[in-house]
Amino acid sequence: MAPVRLRRLNRRLVEDLREDLAGLYVESRVPAPGDAYRRPGRQDFLNRLAADMGRPGFAMVIAESDGLMRCAFGFPVRGDGS
Repeated sequence: MAPVRLRRLNRRLVEDLREDLAGLYVESRVPAPGDAYRRPGRQDFLNRLAADMGRPGFAMVIAESDGLMRCAFGFPVRGDGS
């Protein structure tokens, strides 16, 4: 296995990779056999990502090797906890 690299993305790079990120999300959310819970789908992920990207302080880090492996993203919480 090739070494894993962590890379911080700016908003433009997130936009460029949004379909790959959505694919990664869908792959990671395959329901277990007999699981009746309907997990949020691809479009739900893309909608949430678009909304979060508009928040101040948005940041994303991806893990990649031969391809995209994982991602983590978020934004700072306001001082009042909301």
